Amino acid sequence: MKQYQKGFTIVELLIVVVVIAILASITIVSYSGITAQAHDAKMGSYADSIQKAVRINQIKTGTFGTAGETSSRTQALQHYGLNSLTNDVFICASGSNGHDAGCDASTPDKGKVFMYIGDTQVWWNVWSNKDTTWVKYELRDSFGDELQVEQNSSPVWPG
Repeated sequence: MKQYQKGFTIVELLIVVVVIAILASITIVSYSGITAQAHDAKMGSYADSIQKAVRINQIKTGTFGTAGETSSRTQALQHYGLNSLTNDVFICASGSNGHDAGCDASTPDKGKVFMYIGDTQVWWNVWSNKDTTWVKYELRDSFGDELQVEQNSSPVWPG
């Protein structure tokens, strides 16, 4: 009579390991895609909020910019009613004022919105994972009511 040993063969164990590795790789790829989509949705939401706030400012004051009324990032965000975005928006210039610490155009943080506020214009840049580029939104008194959108626009600041 033959005796059989209990347990799994090496081939069976290798098959299980390969199946687990395939499932893990699918999960990792899906997760990174989901986080990229979530980032783009968040940045899109911020861009929409800024656009609405800037347009409301234009209705109230007659200009998209601040006309030199703000002296700090906090005041600039308050001017537009964007207090809730304090941790996610860097004001890179406001009238004749200086830049925030986070406005180094050589290594911008892709998780932040970079906003320039001038006397008669406002623009903001957000990173798009989908397009793998910076997207610039701009409202300027000289454009009328038209929003200008430009892709492949690295956050470069005047001044």
